[in-house]
Amino acid sequence: MKQVAVQARRCVFATKSSGAQGVGGAQSVFAMMESYPALAPTMYRQLIQFPPKDAALRDDVHALGGLVGEILADQGGPELLALVEGDRRDAIAPHENPALGHQALAARVAGRDPALARDLVRAFSTWFQVVNLAEKIHRIRRRRHYQNRTDRPQPGGITDALNRLKTAGMPADEVLSLLGSLTIYPVLTAHPTESTRRTVLRKQQQIAALMLERLDPGLTPGEKRSLWERIRLEVTTGWQTE
Repeated sequence: MKQVAVQARRCVFATKSSGAQGVGGAQSVFAMMESYPALAPTMYRQLIQFPPKDAALRDDVHALGGLVGEILADQGGPELLALVEGDRRDAIAPHENPALGHQALAARVAGRDPALARDLVRAFSTWFQVVNLAEKIHRIRRRRHYQNRTDRPQPGGITDALNRLKTAGMPADEVLSLLGSLTIYPVLTAHPTESTRRTVLRKQQQIAALMLERLDPGLTPGEKRSLWERIRLEVTTGWQTE
């Protein structure tokens, strides 16, 4: 078992450093974990692979995460960025090695000054906000991709469902009967913890609009840089908005 664990770690390193061979390395480790359940609880972040269709989302998340890091260093100094990175690493570590527990993170945050704790909460909130925006933009990107295709509808959509019913041989009258029996209830869920000030919402809308502009394949490198600087400005002013 110890040899298998060592081999798994080597595969993790190979996955991280081998580029195009990463997916194969990840599959090898996952297969090993299935064969040896004792390894299953450990999930290495290096093994998390984005499918090709989500590669653009991965790139956006990495770029926006780097941008938030730069803004934290600019606005709060290198010390704030170092604290955020330290908390992040200690929060992630138990997921990759459950034996570590959360003692290190608990020790880091114990007795922390409230003003500093507030900035750390704002830092992680800012990161999650831009990541959520990246996911929303990616949905639009994927939707446009399917709308530009004529060979197949978007999987999981209404058109796709009707095509599957047709392929399955269900007669039109049965489909109409099925649709007539459906009951649709709108669900409006309130999340008090997610309440957002109007000023912040406007900032997020502006960032989303700029990210949508970046999807234009006809943009010149200079135009892309200009849009990125405008995104940086919006994120920065969002950080400065108390």
